[in-house]
Parts: sequence; C-alpha cells; structure tokens
Amino acid sequence: MQLTSCYDGVEYIKQDDGKNHLIDLGKFSLITPTDFKYKKVKGIDSYVGEIQNWNSTFFFDYGWYSPKAPMTKKQFIEDNKNYLHHVSMDIFFNGVVDLDAYKDEKGQINPRDITTKIKNVKLNQMNDSIVLSKNINKACEYYYGFDFEDKEYKIPFCIPQENLDNFKYYEIKIDTINNYQRTLSIWKNENSENFSSVNIIPLSDDPHKMELWLGINTNGKMKISKIRKILESVEMKNN
Repeated sequence: MQLTSCYDGVEYIKQDDGKNHLIDLGKFSLITPTDFKYKKVKGIDSYVGEIQNWNSTFFFDYGWYSPKAPMTKKQFIEDNKNYLHHVSMDIFFNGVVDLDAYKDEKGQINPRDITTKIKNVKLNQMNDSIVLSKNINKACEYYYGFDFEDKEYKIPFCIPQENLDNFKYYEIKIDTINNYQRTLSIWKNENSENFSSVNIIPLSDDPHKMELWLGINTNGKMKISKIRKILESVEMKNN
C-alpha cells in the first residue's frame, strides 16, 4: 500500500518497499530514499529547487534556459563542423590574418568585420599530408578548411581539455521517453568532482513544455549506482 503526504505543494507517495518515495513536483517526478525532501528555491524565469537529505543535494532547473547536457565526442564534432570554434578563431586572428587592414581610425578592430568574410567552413581529420596556413606547427586531431577573401586557409583545431575530460569521464546515454529526449550523464572520475545529471527536452513544439535539468555534484557522499538509479527514475508529467 502506498501512503501519500503533501508539503509545500509537493506530493510524497511512499513506495511498496517502504524505503523510497515518489516525489511529485507537478511538472515532473522522481523516486528517492524517504529521507530526501524538497526545498523551495527562488528562481528567475524558471522553476528551480533542491531535493536533499542530510548530506546530499539534487538540484533542478525547469525552464527555457536550463543547463545543457554534456556532449559526446560525436555530438561535439557535429556541433562544430561548420563553424570556426573560438580556439581556432584565436589562432587565425593572432598570427594568420593581417589585422592592420581592419583597424579603424582609432586603431580598434570590429571582429565581425572579419568573421562575416569567413566562408565554406569545414572541419576535417588531420593527417600528415596537410599543410597548415602560415606554417603553423600544432599537433591537433582536426583542422578547419575555409575561404577568406578569395584565399583558402587551413587552421588547426585542438579540442579543449575540458571537453576531452568530458569525453573520457562521462558515460552518456541518450534515449526517447514519452515524446521527450532524455540524456543521462554519469560522471565516472572518482578523483574529481563534477555533476552527474539528467536532461529532458521536449521533442514537440508545444510552448508549454520546457526543458528539465536535474543533477547532483559527485562529491563521493553518494554511490554512483544510487545516483544513477535516482536520475533514471525522473519522469515528465503530461499536464
């Protein structure tokens, strides 16, 4: 038998095992051990809050600008394949293109005057036969090819270390549940803190359905297996 109680407009439904309860937060629900309770937090343009017990806290943000899920390497490359990443843009600005031609009477430069002239950007796999522009010697896995003022350029692209760490230490699972895309991101590096999280994004254009991010800092106070189980229990409500 399930017992129901309410607190701060949030409904707690005790599960049959007696150790867990479902926390119904109106827009979504999740199942946690019974010592976890909802804590109201004031948000700006979104529904935010905490679900905590004596030593661990889950944070959530339901709205238009919820935190984004970590990317897999495949997603990251796809997201950056047709636009110069700022890492490569910096290389182009600092040592390849002559910036003097773009200075105004005060000696200042509007970067947009340069970036709007960059055309036909394509990210490619680096190999030994590639000759980079201006004899740049930088060992990277990828390079950008593009046109600028009727000239072809090849600029290296080294994936930032932060992203490389994410590829290495996040276990990311993406699936679809009830017309929502769910991304489960589990941090695996026990020697470094980061957030394990679940992101749920509506696949429809319904303006009443927003994005949800719910995460917890992996500070060693809760086993990853328990974190995973709680994050996997998160469900959106069709109201």
